[in-house]
Amino acid sequence: MPERERVQKAIEAPVAEATKLLEESGGADLETRLAMRIDGWGRGLAAGLEELAIAVAELRRSAAPDGPSPTTATRPPTVAGDEGEVEQAEHDARSEDDLRAEAARSREATAALREESEAS
Repeated sequence: MPERERVQKAIEAPVAEATKLLEESGGADLETRLAMRIDGWGRGLAAGLEELAIAVAELRRSAAPDGPSPTTATRPPTVAGDEGEVEQAEHDARSEDDLRAEAARSREATAALREESEAS
């Protein structure tokens, strides 16, 4: 049975049960009738969500052997002419110490440019 039908049937059963109870309790006050209707819909939605969770779990189980492992990092391919992506890939490959040294050089260059622009 397709997932959509499973979810619809899971929702319909408690809602139909609540409707039946509402018909049987014709003399109940408005609050009681509203509570019965809300309870039926709440149970139906919970059952529908449970069916969806089961379907998702089945999909994950069936896709697990064929798909990539969760620890495998996948990156989109870089375009040869896109310098930003190439620089980002190079940046990711550097060690933390290299990055700190580059940041220090960048701060020094920025300070030098600031001094030069203020002197002009």
